[in-house]
Amino acid sequence: MNAKRPAGEGRPSAAEGRTDAVASGEWRRFHALTPLASVLRMWLSILVAAAWFSRDWIERQNVGTLWGAVRDLGMRAVGWALLAFLAVSVVSSAAAVVVWHVQAFSLGSDGIRLRSGVVLKKRVHVKWGRIQSVEVQRSLLARMLGLGSVTVESAAGKGMRLGWLTKEQCEGLRGAILKAADDARADRPVRILQWREGASELFDEPRVYELQPGRLLASLMLSPVFFIGILSAAASIVLLAFDNQVALLPVALVLLGAAWGGIGAISRKWGASLSLTPDGLRLRSGLASQKATTVLPMRVQTVRVRQRLLWRRLGWWSVEVEVAKTRFTLNEEGAKPTELVTAGSMRDVERVLWALIPDLGVDEPEAFLKDAFEGKGPSELFVAAPRASRALDPFGWRRNAEALTRTVAVLRWGRFFGRSLRIVWHARLQGLRLSQGLVQRALGLASLRLSTAAVAIETVQKHLRLADARSLCERQSQLGRDRRAEGDRESIEGWRERLGIGIARQFEQASGRDGRTLAAALTPGWAGRPRQSEDGGDLKGLCRCAALAGCE
Repeated sequence: MNAKRPAGEGRPSAAEGRTDAVASGEWRRFHALTPLASVLRMWLSILVAAAWFSRDWIERQNVGTLWGAVRDLGMRAVGWALLAFLAVSVVSSAAAVVVWHVQAFSLGSDGIRLRSGVVLKKRVHVKWGRIQSVEVQRSLLARMLGLGSVTVESAAGKGMRLGWLTKEQCEGLRGAILKAADDARADRPVRILQWREGASELFDEPRVYELQPGRLLASLMLSPVFFIGILSAAASIVLLAFDNQVALLPVALVLLGAAWGGIGAISRKWGASLSLTPDGLRLRSGLASQKATTVLPMRVQTVRVRQRLLWRRLGWWSVEVEVAKTRFTLNEEGAKPTELVTAGSMRDVERVLWALIPDLGVDEPEAFLKDAFEGKGPSELFVAAPRASRALDPFGWRRNAEALTRTVAVLRWGRFFGRSLRIVWHARLQGLRLSQGLVQRALGLASLRLSTAAVAIETVQKHLRLADARSLCERQSQLGRDRRAEGDRESIEGWRERLGIGIARQFEQASGRDGRTLAAALTPGWAGRPRQSEDGGDLKGLCRCAALAGCE
């Protein structure tokens, strides 16, 4: 690899030559407007720091005093302020340009490399087979300029953000990275696709879920956070009305924080949709800043299905998944799972679960899911918490139970503010822990924790009978060993085959339906046992249904 070759030099003219050049590790710089983002972030940090350190002085002033202070500055002070602003802007812009000039990345046969740093040199190398997910992010400013960035997460604890690039280059780079990672996992020679002109391969992306604006607003209004924000705002207004000694700025900050939190939640989830692509499940969302995340099904560690108390009568559920978190991911976003479905119906939940789980490991998956979502107490597969656990969990003890199927462990929780379901694959289990507290020991209870690479979704079944917890622990340990020995992890090729992914536009043209309508007509089926659709056809895959839903 020639790491010292300047960007843009030695570029062959033929398409095959270009592919070989990129595959050998040709270094590419980011878009020329990338330094602008660094300068704007610097000024935003300066403004926030200035407001923070001057907050005490601001709280002692009223609006008239502040306006008078600004008016009394004089032209000389304003001139010095403008001169300081220009000087800092010029210096920071020059530094940003220098940093941008040394920053570059390359796609080679062994992975992605990123170099950066002027004084302290930094090199990051992510191997193709260790890539967990690839995201395309476009902030408001980047969207205005037609730009974006690509974020790559790795299981090795490393991550990188590649940007800014043009919108077309982001989509092309995302496809090239996922294709190379797919080749590496399948032990095929890695082929780097051309990405600078956009995506080289176009596939239909059937939509399996879409969040409508009305349902988004209703789901937020029926959440505990909304009521807490309303109560905080009302208390602040009442306090300000009845106590003249209360400073205006703290109350204004509380009201502004409540409003900003609501606007942020709407902006993050606006237009959320989940589609099937050859590379995995693709989640798109965002109003001001847009984000497109590709979730690789074989990298998912834990699935959580939740229903809030106020959603129960409406039949709404949410589906969250978590892949193995890295230090890069935790620093950037914190320990948060990825929400694939927000306020979706039971049909939406079943479709997404089918896309993620090839086999539930039971003979009657429909009855098992009904028991998992709605059941209470013990059943054929679920080992429930005993009546003695009522003292420790008076509201949810009737629903608390755990089931071990041939392929997954299902943890059923019941709480006053909602109920949830956690699903863990036996083959992805990393450890088991049986624990007892003082009160649990007196009641003959114990808790069983299933350790995975996930850190945000808690996978522990509390307050089980001690004998049941020991039995489940032994069975889970044996099932984990068996499934890992069998290599129980669906490959991306198997996932595509099962769902029929990769079929091009002829299905849409033949059926005369768009992807969203096709997905809405589907009924999932597990373990190679296709079920009948409402149209009467056998459904073996979400995309493949186009040939079965209205065409011969």
